[in-house]
Amino acid sequence: MSAASDLINPGTAQNPEGNADLDQVLAALERGVQVDLIATYRLVTCSTCDRWEEVLNDKAKARFDQFPVEDGGHVVGVLERDRQYGSGPLVEMVMRRLDDSMLVAASTGVLSYVRLAAESPYNLVVKENRICGIATPSDLLKLPVRVVLFTLITHLESTMGALIRRRFPSSGWEKHLSGARRQKLRDDQARLTERRMDSDTVLLCQLCDKREIIAKGILPPGQRTGFSRDLEDLEKLRNDVMHASDYVPDAHYLGSLADKAMAWIQKLEEMKRG
Repeated sequence: MSAASDLINPGTAQNPEGNADLDQVLAALERGVQVDLIATYRLVTCSTCDRWEEVLNDKAKARFDQFPVEDGGHVVGVLERDRQYGSGPLVEMVMRRLDDSMLVAASTGVLSYVRLAAESPYNLVVKENRICGIATPSDLLKLPVRVVLFTLITHLESTMGALIRRRFPSSGWEKHLSGARRQKLRDDQARLTERRMDSDTVLLCQLCDKREIIAKGILPPGQRTGFSRDLEDLEKLRNDVMHASDYVPDAHYLGSLADKAMAWIQKLEEMKRG
């Protein structure tokens, strides 16, 4: 797994003409929007000496799938609902014993946790040297995660706009859009002019417009299909995040989209510098 700084800061120091402000915002989000904001801290636990069948059959616990197991006031393992048991009557005999792969620090950035969530159905949260919470992929629906994902995709869109300006300093990119899209841009520009407002025409382009311009007018043929497909998926995610939809079919998919967004940011930045 990449370090947080590698994940969200694609070489600002080596890119003096890049989106340094956005890189700094993403770095600040990774520091400030952390697992601590999405974790559950009211743990439903059991004891090593409890009978595991009684824990799993307790109707009051029916909505929980993982139960941190305590011994002497410390978490020593997890009783998991989705496992086959039969080696003994006590929780201690069947629990999953604690190991490093089950843990995540409360100070871990949310964007980094997106990648961790793809590797495990849950992570026990360590805060102030104690296991005191749990995070699961369902927590990826919470507001702090939406904020980070929206910012990441906005960063990508801003990078796309900067690349278009660099490759088409005056004009010419419009030919890569359909007639209907060109007309919409003209209408939007006319409305701004009526209000005595001026705007960079590229800023009036929606994400789908920037996608078409880059795919048709900038990228080599071998990269166009993959770029268009990835950007369509990211645009859908952006729209779902904006409208508070349940956007996570699974954590692997979400982690993959975050990786693709970062990869294209880095690729487009390289093209802009080249």
